Formats: sequence, structure tokens, C-alpha cells
Amino acid sequence: MKKNEPFCGGMGRGCVGLALLFGLCANGADPTSFTDNFEGPSLDTFWTVYQQNGTVVFPYTNRVHSGAQAVLLQGTVGGQKELSLRHYFETPQYGKVSVWVYDTFEYIYFNLLVRNTDVEPCHWGVGVMDWDRSTYYYGLADCSGGKSSVPRSIGWHKFTIESTLQAVILSVDDQVIYSGPGGHPFNLVRLNLSGPGGGSIAYDDFSFEAAQVPAPIWIISLTCNGELTWTNPPIWIISLTCNGELTWTNPVSLTNGVFTIEWAPAIGAPWRSSWDELRSFTVAGLTNTVEVPMLYRVKCVSNLFVPFVNKHSRSANALPGQVREQPICPVCDRLATGLQRNQRTWNKLDRTVCCPRFFKTNRRCGQGVCHGRVGR
Repeated sequence: MKKNEPFCGGMGRGCVGLALLFGLCANGADPTSFTDNFEGPSLDTFWTVYQQNGTVVFPYTNRVHSGAQAVLLQGTVGGQKELSLRHYFETPQYGKVSVWVYDTFEYIYFNLLVRNTDVEPCHWGVGVMDWDRSTYYYGLADCSGGKSSVPRSIGWHKFTIESTLQAVILSVDDQVIYSGPGGHPFNLVRLNLSGPGGGSIAYDDFSFEAAQVPAPIWIISLTCNGELTWTNPPIWIISLTCNGELTWTNPVSLTNGVFTIEWAPAIGAPWRSSWDELRSFTVAGLTNTVEVPMLYRVKCVSNLFVPFVNKHSRSANALPGQVREQPICPVCDRLATGLQRNQRTWNKLDRTVCCPRFFKTNRRCGQGVCHGRVGR
């Protein structure tokens, strides 16, 4: 293997050769635990066997960790080998996998691997590099990895990968060689031997134990009418992910409008512009229901200042035949009467001013005519 190659197990690297793949039939529901000491007359149906430029030898009795049998992955002399025992889970699992492996101190490439094949480009792995036999290595699902401080030695060693909501922990002989953030369930586990040339590796005493994962959130119901019901305590919120963006296109006539995002809990329900009822409310019982946004709309007030003709009043500088325009406030929906304004500013701004109530709310009219100089 190349020195910068991550723990990808050799697959998808353009390897050429005859591959034999068998044992792919589903074995029913995922087990919560499984152990294999390889003492049976044949390999357990838990495993799928993959053989390319080599052979999976079972039963193998020359080297065993416990009992009388183990399993041997034996590569051929020529070509790029890829040998493994694999198991595919129906659903991604949190849990711990471990296996005992006999290190012959050869320049070969063997490892214990897990991966979520739906989302992760590479494996989480514990093993060795075929170009360095000084220490054991670890690999991460983002295709990075590193060298541990645990030295390689001839004999049996225990590789362990533990993945939970809180952390991913990789270890050799119960010595942690990597610990990082959790939240990485896996749907594939592999006992692997790969790389160029021959070589062999024996595995024994495999174990899988599913983690006890708390329910992320106790949701009783989420109905189409926009009601979310939950039970207290506890509430476990692991993640709630969405785009969080509402995009629309304005016609030119609305480019200076004032917009409001409104929501409704159900089709036909009244539209609401306030979010106050969804925060800082008291919960007394165990089971609770609240209406939540299910529908959104964009509301626009397109013309902030609608002229009002007063036949009995004209501005001081109005031309003959013209009348003063009095705007309607889009907030209070009232005539902008009784304005506190500077007469000189009124004249300069073509007799258009801000309603004091509207100006108090927004601090500017937004129409580009008041410029924050009136209605203070």
C-alpha cells in the first residue's frame, strides 16, 4: 500500500483479479450481540466471505487464541489480494466490535474495519500498514488516520472499535489509540487482509455488542394539523436538521415593500405573524401539545403611503387645484393625522411624512422619502 493511503480496505482501487463472493443472503433482524470463537464445523452464516487473490481457510488449527480453531486469511504470491470476512447490518448500529488477531510481524496489511457505507467514504479501522511494522495504526471515516504509540509485536493482539452517540474509541490491547466525537453508527464490519503479494493472518474470538442508545426524543405524535405532542421527562434531542431558508422572488413593484413571514399550523387555520406563543410557556403535566408551524407564507405591504384626499385642507405651498396628501400607516392602518413634523421638512419632502406610530416601530419609513428626518 502507498504511505498516504487511508483505511479503505483496498476496495475501489482498481484491483484486477478473480473475486469470489458468497454468503450474501440476509440473516434476518440485526442481532443485539454476537460472538464467534470459530469452533463450529463451518463458518457462521453471520459472515460474508470475500476472496480475491487468496483463500479464506477454515477451520484453521495451527494458531488459535482460544479453543481449537481460528480462521486464516491466506494471500497468494502474485497480484493485489483482498480477503475478508464481512457482515452487513440491516440498519446502522452503535456498539462495540472486537477481535483477536495473530501478528506475524510481516510487512502486510490487515485490520479490523467498520463503516457506514451510506454516508462515509472510508472505514474506521485498527490495524497495520504494509510499509511500516513499527507500530499499529488507526483510520478514520473521513479517510484520515494516524500512527499509534503501541508497538507491533509477534503474537495475539486485541483490536477494538467502539462507536456511540458520544464518542468513537479505537484501541489495541485495551490501549486507546484514538478517541473522537461520536454519532457514527456503522452498517458494515470487516476482518480484513489486503495489499500486494502473499502473507496470511489469523483471526479468533470475534465479538459484537450493540450499544444501549436512548431514544433521541419521546414523540407521541406529529400530526398534519401542526400539533407536536411529547412527554416529560426526559427529552433527548440529538439533531434537527433542515435548510432553514425560505426563498421567493419579488416583482419590481414590491421591491420597496415591507415583508412579514407568517405561519399556520394547518391548512385553513388562521395565519399568524407572532412567535411569542412558542417560547417561555409553562409546562405543568407530563404530556404536552403545542401548535407548531406547518405552513409558511410571505406577506408584503406593497404601498406604504396611500394618498388621502382632504377636500377641505391644502398644504401651505400647494399649487392651485392641488390638495394635501395624507398617508395611511401600514402598521396602525390609520390616517397619518396629528403629525409632529417640521413644516420646512414637510415642504421639502413633497408633503409626504411618516406616521408617528409607524416611525416609532420601525425608526425609518423604508420608502426613501422621509430619510428619518420627520416624525421624531
